Amino acid sequence: MERLFPLCLLFTLLVTPGSAVEPPISPAPAPEAATDPSPRVLDGIKYTEIERQGALTRQTCRRLGIPTVPIAYHGGVDTNADGVISENNIARFTEWVDRTIPRERTMPAVLDYEQPWWDELTAESIEPDRLRAILDVYLEGLVVAEQLRPDVDWGYWGLPAMRHTSEKWRAQGLSLDTLLSRQGAVYPAAYDCNPGSGSDEFGRYATRVLESCGGRLPVWVFINTRYCGQQGDRSRFIPVDEVLANAQAILTAEWTDPSGGVHRVAGIVVWDTYGWSDEESWGELDRHNADLFSRLHALAEALPSNGSAAHSPPESPPESPPESPPESP
Repeated sequence: MERLFPLCLLFTLLVTPGSAVEPPISPAPAPEAATDPSPRVLDGIKYTEIERQGALTRQTCRRLGIPTVPIAYHGGVDTNADGVISENNIARFTEWVDRTIPRERTMPAVLDYEQPWWDELTAESIEPDRLRAILDVYLEGLVVAEQLRPDVDWGYWGLPAMRHTSEKWRAQGLSLDTLLSRQGAVYPAAYDCNPGSGSDEFGRYATRVLESCGGRLPVWVFINTRYCGQQGDRSRFIPVDEVLANAQAILTAEWTDPSGGVHRVAGIVVWDTYGWSDEESWGELDRHNADLFSRLHALAEALPSNGSAAHSPPESPPESPPESPPESP
């Protein structure tokens, strides 16, 4: 999730690879989520030293009732991201789940499994048999996660990518349906990579994801706070007004099913990492994130109810969930 490069038009809607390199430390959660079907904002900020980072942001999220979403980086169940889910991987992932997600808790949770598959999985073309083989590994990990916490809405970060929703890709006989239909929710990423690209394409992407899921699953769209396509420079923040415009385009996107039912996304997940900011700027970053969450929350509250949107309100994880499963040796 940390290296994203331009893919579609002027910005990325996730088709290029990323990798998480530092173990994240999740922030403290919000109070129990309400049962309001309005679109929600979730906290996906990645901390590296929670004791010294993000105190104001976490306080703001608690006050506003913004839950933290658990994210299993470094391959999710495949904790060393080598493409094979071993017993050692499962044991390490199980330890993380037991520390992070209470039993019988209904909530979103994300598996970040990019390497070693991402280049193939997001290519313009792939042999159908090869795609099925890759998806079999993803399904294997999903089964493990579901067995550990069957009430959690598990899903893989970044899928479906923009390319996966296109007619050109699907016309090749390619589909992620076997995976997406098994997930508890979908977590696409609409990442802005270029200044001034505009927000319209974000709404179109959200609509296409809703259509690809047939309105059957909650859709939580990841958005970023920094431009991701600046020749590797991750220091430049997207102006808050542009983030709000991108978020509004996503939250107001609609897909109407053949029976006339209108479907919208469940909400957005705000992602950033302290790994891209030096220590001297941590305080400024904390204030920036706190303000952004306040504005995004106000935006979501002002929007109409999701109506028939398929999603369950998230419940918050316990205080200070630990880092992702450690990489297996």
